Amino acid sequence: MDGVPWPYTPGRPVPETLTPAMSGNDTVHIDRPGVGAVLALADRCELAWATTWEHCASALVRPLWAELPVVLVLSNRSESPDGFDCAKIHAIRAYVETRPFAWLNDQVIRPDAHRLLVEHDCLILRDEPRRGI
Repeated sequence: MDGVPWPYTPGRPVPETLTPAMSGNDTVHIDRPGVGAVLALADRCELAWATTWEHCASALVRPLWAELPVVLVLSNRSESPDGFDCAKIHAIRAYVETRPFAWLNDQVIRPDAHRLLVEHDCLILRDEPRRGI
């Protein structure tokens, strides 16, 4: 998953369900119900980060859940070496190998999602960054 537990809504009031967390000089708001929704999957799925935030992602949500494995993604490339638009897909496919997987990300585009659905046993979920999960 990417940064789906926390919505980003600049210039708007912060709802009570959001908890501020610091990331360098930025404040990220963690959506507690969103984190709960992700944690509810933990008994059926192996959770892992697939984000350019890499290990910093776990640090942001540490008060709410334990550290998760991190899929190291190609953060400095705009295209994956295997022809996908999203550079994260190559690393995700290497991480999951032949296992079924679900991917939560706000930047999944239709052609990438369609190809993944054809080539893998997977579920692709695109969240709205302003609302979270």
